Amino acid sequence: MSTPAISAAPVPLSKEKAAAAKSIAQARQDLLDRRKSRWFAFFLCSICFEGMGRKYLSFIPGEAFYFLKDIVLIYGLVSFPLDPRIKPIMKVMFRPFHVVLGMAFLISVVQILNAGFRESFMLGILGLRAYWLWWLAIPVVANILISPVVRRRAILAMAYVTRWWLSRSVPPAVRGCRRPSASSPGSPVSWS
Repeated sequence: MSTPAISAAPVPLSKEKAAAAKSIAQARQDLLDRRKSRWFAFFLCSICFEGMGRKYLSFIPGEAFYFLKDIVLIYGLVSFPLDPRIKPIMKVMFRPFHVVLGMAFLISVVQILNAGFRESFMLGILGLRAYWLWWLAIPVVANILISPVVRRRAILAMAYVTRWWLSRSVPPAVRGCRRPSASSPGSPVSWS
């Protein structure tokens, strides 16, 4: 038995080409991390400010704010492929329930398609969205936050949103809780 002859020895990449390939890969990863950070910030804001958008931007239909977070979630699911490290974690997390969850989802879909409930088909779709779409948020957000860079940026985004919200909501609440002074004229409340 003879060994096949190697026609030519493999040519190693030059140091410059290897460094250029590494810098291109790092630039792509940085770009992906920035996209993930922006997605997470937008997802967080679409959840946190849904009610405020309905109240202060009344010229925009309320349903737009209601479904915005769903659209952002689905965009995150489609745009960022699931990291291989997430799949085993999700299997362990849902292991006792994956059969039950699958059957419950199937029963929900069958009930929506039931001939007796044709007049409430849209209500059934909304219920399906409310109960089952948000199970996808767990692996999508875990996939986004697996990178330490994105995780750090997400913490900063949450801190900024919290600071912004508190700066807008706490001062009016504090002003509303002040006791009127006893000497204020026309005060209907007597604190003595």
